[in-house]
Amino acid sequence: MSLAANLKRLRIRKGKSLQEVADAVDVTKSHIWQLEQEGKNANPTLNLLKNLAEYFDTTISALIGEDSGPMVFGHKFSEEEVDDDMKRIVIEISEQLARKKKDE
Repeated sequence: MSLAANLKRLRIRKGKSLQEVADAVDVTKSHIWQLEQEGKNANPTLNLLKNLAEYFDTTISALIGEDSGPMVFGHKFSEEEVDDDMKRIVIEISEQLARKKKDE
């Protein structure tokens, strides 16, 4: 997946608006929209990629589409290792951890 597709997928999965992501990484809403449309062609800075990766709890490599599989608790999985059930479980755990962190 490309940066554009990954960014939009992560934003929607996290349930955030363009403005919420923009505010979190200190850029404009239109800048996030442009990244979701044009990806690397929008020429994001390394600092912005770092901030987006931190915000979405991923790596820059995964964000820009250079990772082949997800990293979960320090273990790199290949796409072949990850079936739909495993993805669902990891997403559920991630959401529970995010809610717990938010409640603290």
